[in-house]
Amino acid sequence: MTTENIENLEEVKKAYYKVKTSTVEHMKELLHNIKWSKHDELQSKIKELESELENLKNTKKYWLVWDTEKEPEQIVLDCQNKLPVLEELKDRKIINDDSGDSNILIQWDNYHALQVLNYTHKEAIDVIYIDPPYNTWNKDFIYNDKYIDKEDTYRHSKRLNFMDKRLRLANNLLKEDWVIFISIDDNEQAQLKLLCDEIFWEGNFIATLPTIMNLKWNNDQFWFAWTHEYTLVYMKNIIKWKINYFKVNEKWLDKWENDEIWLFKKWANLKSTWVNAPRSKRPNLFFPIFINTDTKTAYITDDNKPKLQSDIILLPMTDWNEMSWRWSKTKINNEKHNIILVENKWNYSLYKKQRPEEWEIEPSYKPKSFFYKAEYSSWNWTALLKDIFSNKVFNNPKPLDLIKDFLILWTKKDSMILDFMAWSWTTWHAVLDLNKEDWGNRKFILCTNNENNICEDVTYERIKKVSNWYTNSKWKDIEWLGWNLRYYKTAFVDVDNLKEITDQKKLELTYNAWELLWIKEWIYNELEKNEYWQIFESNKDIVAIYFKESSRKIDEMKNRLIEIQKQKWWKVKWYIYNNPYEKTMFKDIKKLELKDIPDPILKVYREINKV
Repeated sequence: MTTENIENLEEVKKAYYKVKTSTVEHMKELLHNIKWSKHDELQSKIKELESELENLKNTKKYWLVWDTEKEPEQIVLDCQNKLPVLEELKDRKIINDDSGDSNILIQWDNYHALQVLNYTHKEAIDVIYIDPPYNTWNKDFIYNDKYIDKEDTYRHSKRLNFMDKRLRLANNLLKEDWVIFISIDDNEQAQLKLLCDEIFWEGNFIATLPTIMNLKWNNDQFWFAWTHEYTLVYMKNIIKWKINYFKVNEKWLDKWENDEIWLFKKWANLKSTWVNAPRSKRPNLFFPIFINTDTKTAYITDDNKPKLQSDIILLPMTDWNEMSWRWSKTKINNEKHNIILVENKWNYSLYKKQRPEEWEIEPSYKPKSFFYKAEYSSWNWTALLKDIFSNKVFNNPKPLDLIKDFLILWTKKDSMILDFMAWSWTTWHAVLDLNKEDWGNRKFILCTNNENNICEDVTYERIKKVSNWYTNSKWKDIEWLGWNLRYYKTAFVDVDNLKEITDQKKLELTYNAWELLWIKEWIYNELEKNEYWQIFESNKDIVAIYFKESSRKIDEMKNRLIEIQKQKWWKVKWYIYNNPYEKTMFKDIKKLELKDIPDPILKVYREINKV
C-alpha cells in the first residue's frame, strides 16, 4: 500500500465502516484504495482492517445481494428537487352520501404517492395488499419507462431495487399490530421473500400461502400445467399477532351437530398416532377407559377397575401394539362432553369433538396455509370485468373473494386498507363488498399509474359503476355498493435543492399542502379561504391553515376560529406557517392542537431522500 497525505482518521473510519458492510470483494478494493500517512496510529488501524477482512473471508454469511442500480430510477432522482403534493380532480369525485367520509384514489407513480403518505399516514394503515408486477418477461414490468425483457441481465436486480424502495416506504405506514400481503409467482418469489425478510425482519414472517388461481389449468406451460401463485404475509410486529377466523357457512353447518354445549362434529380418534403414540413414549397415557353398555357412556377410574363387571374395557391398542391416548385422565374427566362414543360391529371407538374456534359467538374456523376455493379462479373475475365493461379489459385480475378473505382475517370494521399497486382495483371492490356484508366502515387508499389509461378508463370506471349501479352485459341491473371517492393526481413544487429550501418555496409548499391535510385529517368540507388562511370542518373537527409568516392577521384568524368553535364545540387543529407560537397564546380556543407547516413535510421528504 502507498502512504500519502491524510490529515486525520476520518477517511480510515469511513473505510472501516464500508469494510464491515460491503461484500468481501468490494472490501478488498476499498482497502487497497485507502491513502494513509506514515503515522504509527494509522499503520495500526490498517493492520486492524486487514485482520477484520481476513476474518470476514473465513466467515459464512447469509444475505440477499443484488447489483446496485446501473440506471437509477428517474422518478427517484426527480425527488431531489421536486416535492410531491396532491391535486384533486374534483370532476371525478363520487359522492353517495353526506357522511363526510371518503376513500382515496391517487393516480401517479406509487413512489411519489408513498412519499406523500409517509407524511399523511405514517403508522396509520391497518392492512396493505399489493399485487406487484411479476417480471414474467411478458411486458408486465416497466423500469425507467422501459419494459424489462428476458434479455436484460439485470432484470432481477432492477426489480429488487424497485421493490426495495417502495416496501421500505410502505413499512413506515403500517401500524404496529397489522399486516402486509404481497401476491407473487415463481419468477420472483424467492428473491422477494429474502428482501421482505430484510425489510420487515424474518421474525415477522407469517406465511407463504399457495393460492389456486387457475382451476382450468394452463396447458401453455412447458412442464407443468400452471394453477397457482403465492401470497407472502408479514406482520409489522409479530408480538402483536392476532388473526380472525372464517365464519362457518351454511353448507358447512350441515356437517355439524348440536349437543348440550353447542355445535360439534366428529374429529380425531382419541387414540394417539404417529411417532409419539407408542406406550413407551408416553407411559402415563396408557390406561383403560370403560364403556357402560346400558348408558352408552365412557368413564375412567382411579384404580383402573370397572364399576360393573359387564362394562367394556378399551385400551389404546393398534394391531396388538400398546399405544397411548391423546388425553390424560384429568382432561377426560373434565371434558366428557367433548368425547363421541361410536359403536362398531364388535366394539366401541372414542373420538374427539371439534368445536368452532369461537363457538361462544358464532361458528368459525382457523384458516389453512393453502388457499383454495372455486371462487378464486381468475377466469371468474376476468368474466366479471367483462360483465361490467361489456368487453375484456384486463387479463387475470385478482379474485374478489381472495382479497375479501384476506381482509376478513386481518381487518376490523373500521380498518384502513392500502393498495399502492392497484391495477384493476379488486382491493377497492373487496372492501366495499365486505362493508356491505357486515355493515363495516373500512376505508381504502389506492394508488396506480395511468399506463395505457388504465386508471382513467378501467379502475376509475369500475369504481364509478360499482359504487353507484350499472347494467351488466346481460342487461341486468347490479345493486350499488355506495361510498364516496376523492380522485387525486400527484403534483410537484419545484425546488433547487431539497436540503436548503428558500422561504419562497416553503411558502409555495404551504399553499399547495392543503390537500395533503385533507387526507391526513380525513376532512373535506371547506368553510372559507382567503389570502391568509383556509378553514375546513368535519362532523368532529375543525382544521385550519395560516399561510403567512407575517402575524398581521393571526389574531383575526384566532377570533374567527373561536366564533366557529362556539357553534360546533369541536376540536381545532391549527397549522401555522413556521409556527413560532405557544399554545398558551390561544387559550380562548378550546381543545386546540397547534401544528407546524411545512417543516414536518420537508423533514419526511429529506429522510426518505437521505439529504
